[in-house]
Amino acid sequence: MAKKKEKTPKRVTPKDKISAIEKLTEVASGKVVTVPDDAIINVPISGSFRKAIEQTLHYIMSPMEAEEIIVAMQRIRSGFQDINPLKVTEKERAIWVLMSIISEINYQAAEQKKTIVTEEDVNERMADIIHGINTDAAAEDMANFNEEYKDFKSKREDAADNTNED
Repeated sequence: MAKKKEKTPKRVTPKDKISAIEKLTEVASGKVVTVPDDAIINVPISGSFRKAIEQTLHYIMSPMEAEEIIVAMQRIRSGFQDINPLKVTEKERAIWVLMSIISEINYQAAEQKKTIVTEEDVNERMADIIHGINTDAAAEDMANFNEEYKDFKSKREDAADNTNED
């Protein structure tokens, strides 16, 4: 039996982007191009872009207090079940979106054998926390990790301020 070839998303070139934009402008007047809610889109993402998504998650969470993070994690873990949709905050929704993207990237990287084992000191705490989201400990870890990020961010900003004084 022939092995089924996996369909890997290709990198989009600038020429491809221009062609896609041109096709979109050919849509009949009064019509809209959209992606259906149930469509599954394959997007090639680099490891460095994954890290940028994690940094964005940190940025969104950095002004949050530990209790707010724990509540958000519990709501996300439950899939916002039994919560009035009008009570779900934009911040909670943004955290859920970014965590879902990071989780899917991690899963796909493992499935596609794009992960490596290294002795290098790589901080993968965010991935570990997201993987363990179904535990109360993960919510507390996220809150603690956020506090560490706030300290790191503050020190980095202080160092930048000190270099600008010269």
